[in-house]
Amino acid sequence: MYGNQSHHASLISSGRVLVFLFAGLLLLGAILSLHKSEKSLVQTAGGLDQAAAAVIEINAAEPHPKHDGKLVYVTGRLKTSAPIRDETFALEVNAVRLERHVEMFQWREVEKRRNSLSNDRSIGRRRKVYRYEKIWSKQRIDSSTFRHSGHDNPTTMPFANHSVQADVVQLGGFRLSDSLTDQIPPSDPLDFQLADLPPEIARDAFIHHDAPNQSPRLYWSAGRGRAKRDAQIGDARVYFTMRPCSTVSVISQQRGDSLVPFRTAKGTQIELLSVGTVTPDAMIQQVRGTTTRSAWGGRLIVTTIMMVSLYLLLRLGSRWINPYAFLTRITELQRWRIAASVAITLACFCICSAWVIDHPWYAVSVLAIAVPIIPASVHGIHPRSTPLRRDVSHSQAERRETQAEDRKRRKRKRRRRLAKRRG
Repeated sequence: MYGNQSHHASLISSGRVLVFLFAGLLLLGAILSLHKSEKSLVQTAGGLDQAAAAVIEINAAEPHPKHDGKLVYVTGRLKTSAPIRDETFALEVNAVRLERHVEMFQWREVEKRRNSLSNDRSIGRRRKVYRYEKIWSKQRIDSSTFRHSGHDNPTTMPFANHSVQADVVQLGGFRLSDSLTDQIPPSDPLDFQLADLPPEIARDAFIHHDAPNQSPRLYWSAGRGRAKRDAQIGDARVYFTMRPCSTVSVISQQRGDSLVPFRTAKGTQIELLSVGTVTPDAMIQQVRGTTTRSAWGGRLIVTTIMMVSLYLLLRLGSRWINPYAFLTRITELQRWRIAASVAITLACFCICSAWVIDHPWYAVSVLAIAVPIIPASVHGIHPRSTPLRRDVSHSQAERRETQAEDRKRRKRKRRRRLAKRRG
């Protein structure tokens, strides 16, 4: 019995060592990741500053050779060389891109765990239970992996998701790059009717206006006619969206009659597109706002990871250093306070080190926040008067002695009560 207890204690000790090492590596990785992301933010901010100073507004009607290689701002309405067409559904539209969205009605397997109550031996155990439901899915669900038969899905989709893009997209006399074209949002649903579709598709389909923005959606079922009915396994539903030839504003580099990405001296790639007539300053500020929001989200996540890793280091490492040390005699809440303050301070120093060269005032303001955090957080933390016990076996022995004394005390009280009754 004692050998099993010793083996169990050694396993617990090895697990604590592994958790301690993992927490240390996690803390180091979080610090390096935050520093790298802040360096990238500094580079992006510097590139946007250079872009704001270098951009010039030109007329989009005709490219001028003197602007070649410069960062330019143009605005106007897009146009394409020819209409684009979805050959399967025979739909043609004058747009930048036409996108087909297809879903198929299929079986899906749902796995759940339930308590097993079949007999006394299985009480407390959990068994897997599989349930099957019908859903509309954009991807084909492979039913060959299901645990139970009788829920078979088709092996292929009746129609595939597909997109068609115009070969040439122009803004005035400029030709847009593919990366600029991809920034145009697919905001407009395509309106169509059964009469616009091929007869082999239209004869087994009906249209219902339940797609995004109440746009038409085609419901198709092979051999079932046009009447509205409940969906069956293998049925498909399709709707279309398009990227229209709308008015846009672009900040990019002129290269001949094309607009291509511009690379600043900081290494930042500038290629911006906004729908509508938007000024260059507003476009750059919009990018700054998006970058700042994502940056603060990343900082919060990394700081939380640092706090958890620091708590684990304080929770496990302080016992090995000295069982009567200050960190072993504080409460869990106080330990979390210390971990949070140190994590926030480390994060502030990482931010400060990345921004101090290019934006010293921003670095100084962050540093001013970091300096008083630890003293304010540690203030009022006092160690508990009772130190923690050195090991688990000693505490267990004391607990057993206390329980034995309690039993003896209860026996003595019973004896005295019985003696009083007899007397």
